[in-house]
Amino acid sequence: MISVRYYYRDDNDVSIDVFTALLRLSTKYDFKHIRRDLIKQMAKCFPLDQSNYERAAKSGGKLFNMDRNDASFPFAMLRIALEADVDAFLPILYYACCSFYMDVILVETRSLAPEYFHTLLIGKEKLDHRSNELIGRLPDILHDSAGKTGCQAINNCLSASR
Repeated sequence: MISVRYYYRDDNDVSIDVFTALLRLSTKYDFKHIRRDLIKQMAKCFPLDQSNYERAAKSGGKLFNMDRNDASFPFAMLRIALEADVDAFLPILYYACCSFYMDVILVETRSLAPEYFHTLLIGKEKLDHRSNELIGRLPDILHDSAGKTGCQAINNCLSASR
């Protein structure tokens, strides 16, 4: 049997359109090995855990001929994952999309189905709420941990933090 490869998993220069078409076709026609390779390539930019995702996002560079830090990139990948039933990536993709301001989200999600848009907005609201809670508790957290640092001028530090 002869196997012809039209796609190389480690090629970061493949366009988003080619990637999307291959993922669509490999899903539709059950080409498991091609789909698996495409998902592995997607995992380079969107690891499934948050700490590895943050590291990948900070590394910058291009993937699928798109700048990883371009606002449209995570939204494009979210649409692709939703369309091709790559559900494992949805949490990290929603997380990536939530980091943008509302005006960007509204522009980038115009073609998103209402139920996915709703999920994104609810997730953004919860993430923003948690972030605000943490920021609000930060002085108390610093106060509680300040005594453990060995700081000689702890009273000055504590009064300055309030």
